[in-house]
Amino acid sequence: TAFDEVQGMACNAALRTAVVTGHFETDFARPIPLGSVLEFRARVDGTVRRKVYTSAEARIVDGPLADPDVVVASSVGLFVVVGHEHFAKGRDYADGLPQSEHDISAV
Repeated sequence: TAFDEVQGMACNAALRTAVVTGHFETDFARPIPLGSVLEFRARVDGTVRRKVYTSAEARIVDGPLADPDVVVASSVGLFVVVGHEHFAKGRDYADGLPQSEHDISAV
């Protein structure tokens, strides 16, 4: 989700390290009509060893029901710091199917 992305980016910007999502909650305070342009604000609230606690809010800045002073949704997250080697296993899948010496054209 957009909340997961912005909170993960906040972790990366603040800590300069890779993280993965451990737990995530989103609360919607108001309807968000289709076509709305949202502004997200995310922050790192604290860290304990490898755990990173985050929060974020969303506001409608353009479109139906736009009011940049009103929070329409919020979220809290727990991210876990991992080494870059954590992503090595899935590296081959990043751009589609992994390369294989076997014929996978029927997949």
